[in-house]
Amino acid sequence: MILAIIYFLISYKTVKYLSAFKIKGSSSRIDIVFVAVFYILIFLPMSNISEESESIGENRNLAQKPSLTDLYKADNYGKKFETWFNDHFYLRKNLVKLYELLDDPFSLKGNKHVLIGKDNWLFYKGDMSERNFANLDLLTEEELENLAAYLKNIQRWAKKNGKSFYYLICPDKNKIYGEFYKFHKKVYPDSQSRAQQVINYLRENTDIEVIYPFDALHQAKSQGLLYFKNDTHWNLLGAYIGYQELMKSIEKKHRLKVLTYSKLNEERHPLGDLSKMFSTPKKDNKTTYLLPSIQDLSKCTGEKEEINCVNSSGKLRLFMLRDSFTEALMPYLNNTFQKIDYFWRADITKSDLKKIKNNADIIILEQVERLVPKLTTLKFPKE
Repeated sequence: MILAIIYFLISYKTVKYLSAFKIKGSSSRIDIVFVAVFYILIFLPMSNISEESESIGENRNLAQKPSLTDLYKADNYGKKFETWFNDHFYLRKNLVKLYELLDDPFSLKGNKHVLIGKDNWLFYKGDMSERNFANLDLLTEEELENLAAYLKNIQRWAKKNGKSFYYLICPDKNKIYGEFYKFHKKVYPDSQSRAQQVINYLRENTDIEVIYPFDALHQAKSQGLLYFKNDTHWNLLGAYIGYQELMKSIEKKHRLKVLTYSKLNEERHPLGDLSKMFSTPKKDNKTTYLLPSIQDLSKCTGEKEEINCVNSSGKLRLFMLRDSFTEALMPYLNNTFQKIDYFWRADITKSDLKKIKNNADIIILEQVERLVPKLTTLKFPKE
């Protein structure tokens, strides 16, 4: 109602204003055109609201439109509406493209989401990745205690119920290919990284099996590219190195057949998730990757948030909390285990515990390195 009244008063005043111009004569036509164009530009952004729910270029979900009922339930309806409008107004993508052009006209540095490194290597900027590369923002003693408490509770519950628990940290791309990371230098060496800080704390204060294939990946770089140049993630070859390190820990307690591959296929990856984060996607049709040839024999159902896979030739059952880095691990894990439940999150719930009791032998929590701090806020559910 307030907006309607304001628009009515503005329109009324504008009509009177333009009428006065007309009376004065042709000398004021330029002003009439100016005012008309001004009002057209004001209403142009709302002339064609986008219905998209996801922005591939920004690698995030767009804000949802608040319902009118929220107007009475919450005191932040205006902020919610503004956030939704800012994500959906007409010509938004064009303005983002213009901003990128003005901010970096020669495409030397990238944009607010992506850093362009040497030899056209692309690196993700989100989740404070640049500071994590420099090994800044270490966890406090309290944060380490909270993180360890969450994992210890999972470990304690797993032991009590005859299960095994493993914590897998996947190294960030900039930690493996830092030689291509332009515009930034390390403030502290990787031996003092946040991931290493967590590993040291857990090994000193718990008996949790922590797997961090940092050294193994560096040693394997001579075998071929382990991460995609235009993507956040490791490829099938890099994931296989991570899989091998994970299986070394699991084999200490369980007898499992470690999957091997017979040949490497030469493949390209023209569009990675980072190349899509530019208003005009940066395709890479030249770089070739030698990737393991793996036939996934499992049958999977579900989608991104929850995927269930079954393989009749496997033995043990796996429950896995994960992020996007697990996707390249799936072909190996699916051929190793009889049954796997994948969940895209890091928090374990009461319903998870019930499911694990009867349907899993092993629990794995996988996280990419830059997301490790999220564990400091999680709590183990009360049974």
